[in-house]
Amino acid sequence: MYPIVLTQDFKVLVVGAGRASKIKLKSLTQNFSDITCLSLNFDSEIDKLNIKKIKDNFYNLNLNFFDEFNMIYFTFEYPIESKKEKFLLNVIEYLKESNKLLNCSSKPKLGNFINPCTRRDKNTILSISTLNPKKSVKLANKLIKKI
Repeated sequence: MYPIVLTQDFKVLVVGAGRASKIKLKSLTQNFSDITCLSLNFDSEIDKLNIKKIKDNFYNLNLNFFDEFNMIYFTFEYPIESKKEKFLLNVIEYLKESNKLLNCSSKPKLGNFINPCTRRDKNTILSISTLNPKKSVKLANKLIKKI
């Protein structure tokens, strides 16, 4: 594991529009200007965000769909259906071979990066990571109060 700070804008794709996606999209909009969300449906909370939205089924996409993006987040649950799992693993392999930054929220080890949980106050930015996202959030919330 090696922490980094990104110093340029990236074209970001978030696949999914559930709870994890909403949290991620709100955070991303504070740091990136070119964000696209792909999902079959969007709720009013996501509709309000200043991002591009594509209504489509992830499992019907061609691999070249991902070429324009630098950073990709899969925020949906890991598929239990073998056909969908095979498709997902094929996409992951393609993205890694294409040197894309890939985050898989349901199975972090399938991606090639994870985001630390970040908290800010007036003078401090605190970022912390554990292999358990819920644990990271709890710890970050506790520590930022003590600084």
